[in-house]
Amino acid sequence: MKLSLQNKVVVPSVAILLILMIASSFYLSGLIARELASDTLNHLNAANIILAKNIKNSAENYKACVRAITGTVRVQEFSQALIGQGGFTVEETKPLVQRTLERFLSTYHQFAQFNLCDLTGKVLVSSSQTGRLATGYFVGHEEFFRRAMQGETFISAPTINDNLGEKVVMIGSPVRVFGGKIAAVFYCVLTCKQITQDTVQGFKIGKTGYSFIADARSGLMLANHDESQIASLNLYNTQPWLQSAIPDRGDIKDDYIGDRGVRHLVAYFIERSSGWIAFSCVAYHELQSEVSFIRNVTIGLMLGTAIIVSLVLILIV
Repeated sequence: MKLSLQNKVVVPSVAILLILMIASSFYLSGLIARELASDTLNHLNAANIILAKNIKNSAENYKACVRAITGTVRVQEFSQALIGQGGFTVEETKPLVQRTLERFLSTYHQFAQFNLCDLTGKVLVSSSQTGRLATGYFVGHEEFFRRAMQGETFISAPTINDNLGEKVVMIGSPVRVFGGKIAAVFYCVLTCKQITQDTVQGFKIGKTGYSFIADARSGLMLANHDESQIASLNLYNTQPWLQSAIPDRGDIKDDYIGDRGVRHLVAYFIERSSGWIAFSCVAYHELQSEVSFIRNVTIGLMLGTAIIVSLVLILIV
């Protein structure tokens, strides 16, 4: 049967219409998908900037607490006695500063321990008289002690504390007496569990996203919703790209391998004053599933519309 003139015109027209509508649906879905992906990346980056500010505030607060204790009367009296100033002896001031440090534990509840050292690094007074960091322990080789002797309030890289049985950082600060002279070094022990509570606890991004903190010097995990990762994970060993990325202040990567081997998008930001890196990540499949859902819905609607329009045109002619 030969096609009528109408059919010769209508059939190609309908075919062209279908092709144009299908092509349009793919183009439109692609635009929506790219916009959604861009929005997710912006949200991820914004969340990480907020986290980085929170990290900086927490680190500065820790340091401020330590500096405040170095200026208290009993700590000053004991430190002056160590260098023969102030009119008191070490034996007279030691019991008083000992009780003061013990009371400070209840005031500054976020810290696990307070310690006072002489200028050689020997711990002379501690809020805890048992375990590895009791009096008599030597910390002169530690970086936080050396930096404190140079006049800096410094947060150490994380390490396992045998006394507490968990990962901690030490925050050391010089004790300056009359004339600005350094007479002793005061330092506190801060658990990584406490850092987690103060910074990333409950920090959620989307359905699967979360945040964590690592030490930029060692790559060791500092704060994470998963305590097992705090105890053992070194990001420099598991994420080879990270060490080469450290000179950058911040970026977004799409090849971070997170919990149970799941690929993540991750935003990271180096907070220089604390030496910590803020990370915020979201599972890659979460982004892909949202994009795929919107793309499929868009294509389905456009195809449905194209089919309906085509049927109407065929029936009309």
